[in-house]
Amino acid sequence: MRKLLTTIALTLAAVATTAAREFVHPGLSYTNDDIARMREMIASKRQPYLATFEALKSSKYSTLSKGELTPVESIADGQFNNTVGVDGRRIHDLALLYRLTDDSSYADEAVKRLNRYLGLTNCSARGTAPLDNGKVYLMLEGAELLRDYPGWAEADRKAFADMLVYPAYSATAFPSDHRDGYNDEANNITFYWNIYNFDISRWGNQGLCAARALMAMGIFLDNEKIYDRALRYLRGLEAREDDLPYPMSQPARTTLKSENEYLSDYNVSWHESDGQFISDESLAYYIYANGQCQEACRDQGHTMFGIGLYCDLAEMAHNQGDDLYGDLDCRILDGLEYACRYNLSYELGEPWEPAGYSADEDDCTRDNGIFYQAESRSKRWTARKPTSDRENAFACVRYLSQALAHYQKRTDLAPGRLYWLSLAVKHKIGDEIEDWGAPGHHYEWKGWGTLTKRLPDDMPNSITTIDDRDSKDHYYSLGGIELNPDKLDTGLYIVRNINQSRLVLINKKH
Repeated sequence: MRKLLTTIALTLAAVATTAAREFVHPGLSYTNDDIARMREMIASKRQPYLATFEALKSSKYSTLSKGELTPVESIADGQFNNTVGVDGRRIHDLALLYRLTDDSSYADEAVKRLNRYLGLTNCSARGTAPLDNGKVYLMLEGAELLRDYPGWAEADRKAFADMLVYPAYSATAFPSDHRDGYNDEANNITFYWNIYNFDISRWGNQGLCAARALMAMGIFLDNEKIYDRALRYLRGLEAREDDLPYPMSQPARTTLKSENEYLSDYNVSWHESDGQFISDESLAYYIYANGQCQEACRDQGHTMFGIGLYCDLAEMAHNQGDDLYGDLDCRILDGLEYACRYNLSYELGEPWEPAGYSADEDDCTRDNGIFYQAESRSKRWTARKPTSDRENAFACVRYLSQALAHYQKRTDLAPGRLYWLSLAVKHKIGDEIEDWGAPGHHYEWKGWGTLTKRLPDDMPNSITTIDDRDSKDHYYSLGGIELNPDKLDTGLYIVRNINQSRLVLINKKH
């Protein structure tokens, strides 16, 4: 029955993606309403928003460079952090600062770094290529915030867009001039072609890094096929008929490679098949119905990392009108609750452990606490018990604020379903100033969640607060009548954003 309901839910979700799409811009992690809310928090000197803003301004990644920057024409294996990683970190932070301050020096620095990559023609496909190439995500976040910046020349914006899919985007064929995936000097493809098929052979978080960049790329490029390629894969649906199929490989388990008390690791063989294969990145396979993450048997750092990637994907989808947050009865929330309970209860001195173990998924529910001894979709491993390796479980908590803001303010879920997520935000964030987390996570996360995604406690549910100074760029209705904010008296007004069909709280100060 559970599998039937899952199929029905995913089929209904697919219907929502078939209509022609007009993308919202900016529309990755931040909309204009998000920017306006942040500006209001800063202007009113509310904490911890102001302190986080000051930390963002003083970050070493927000500094301005002197002189020209060396163009990047090729990225070899092991060099992604040193190139697109650190530049993506800078571009995101600088673009965000520009949108919050109107200081063009930040935007100009971000543009300078974006333009370093206009001649890029080679990205390594070796090693963990989907994860590494997925680091372009932060660069895309910044580019999306700057897509209308007059200081970014139209020709350069187009060249940047072309670079992302070099040698060219195609929905029918892989580039014919791709030369040698194991030769960094002759690979002749860039980001899109290293992530378009996710990563069907490794733990799900690596393919999710690819999916996150893929969805962001689709939005930035106004390319519905690229966007849908990510969304449909996450929902366990086959690729669009007018797009390249997903990988046609069906794994077969061969011999046991290693085994410990937490998991059994196997060798697998791959062969071509007639059908399309959806691997461990799909929501139904990455977070099980009991809330347990696929990587819970591996280590808790990667468990939380992967669920955080899903939060980022869901936020982008939400901004484009797709409810990935709500898929499979809020499966992402179930994953957050399970992981936060397991890891935070340990830190609080009352560690929770599973109530039992079963290889039958129907035995393992959200309520009974039985651990699912699942076989991975790729057949590479079988879970035995949750790992006690909790190092870096909360290395980056920015996405916790983001997820709580969604489920608390945009939905009518019972508070009980948010218990451990709420507790984690309280204990791991509190009034602290949050950036991008522990060393090694600088280039995977946007950070600054206490400013960008934490919502004020006094904000009404499902309502965005903006300053009247920013309201002139929007179109609103009040009681079904189009509204001119300039004609409002001083005070607070709950209105509707006509373009995005969202409720907005205008703080009219003058």
